[in-house]
Amino acid sequence: MKIKRIIIVLCAIIVLMVPTTALAQESSSTYQEITWVTEIAGKDTADRIAQNWSYNAELILIWNSKGALWQKNRTFRVVTTEWAYMYRSDDKYLRVRVDVNNTARSEELSKEEVGEQDKVSPLVDWRVDSQYALGIVFKDYGIDFERGDDIGTFRLYMEEVYGTTPVWHISIIDGITRMPTLYRIDALTGEILTPPKKERNPIIIGGIIAGICTIIAAIIGLIGRRRGARR
Repeated sequence: MKIKRIIIVLCAIIVLMVPTTALAQESSSTYQEITWVTEIAGKDTADRIAQNWSYNAELILIWNSKGALWQKNRTFRVVTTEWAYMYRSDDKYLRVRVDVNNTARSEELSKEEVGEQDKVSPLVDWRVDSQYALGIVFKDYGIDFERGDDIGTFRLYMEEVYGTTPVWHISIIDGITRMPTLYRIDALTGEILTPPKKERNPIIIGGIIAGICTIIAAIIGLIGRRRGARR
């Protein structure tokens, strides 16, 4: 009986440790008043810089490079304070960052730094802006910032879907498990393309706990048998 009690206590300790580890995260800052922009606001500035860099520069990727969590009267809103734009010209790449004051910074990148994104098609006009796309994702996911949910990936680029379509790629980080759920939003229609890829899997955590408990039980059982043999 004493051995069984030890096993139960050890398993309970392990179970309690799992959510404690998952909740160890940095809190988002809150803002009463903040200036924010959509990706449309900085595009003209970024385009001018890219055209001065190379006459045949093509926009291939947009993503939020700086953001903030705005809060007022228990209402939360994710806002972007700086957007980044990636341009391609032959085998050259330029990254342009534009902030809320329309201040721009640019730098050339190597093909290695760009990675797989160098293979995407040039971005065409899109109708669904960043804030609208976020609204679609937040409503479908049921996001809860008080729980600690957050945004991971937030990018716009062309994707082979039904032909070539501009697609928002937005991932939500679960505030408890810290596991991402990836959404792909058609930037022309606002449609959610295929079911969101939910990577949260409590079964895995339960399996790990069960495995650890089994090992502990085996060790304690072995110790008990050895003690019995000595008697």
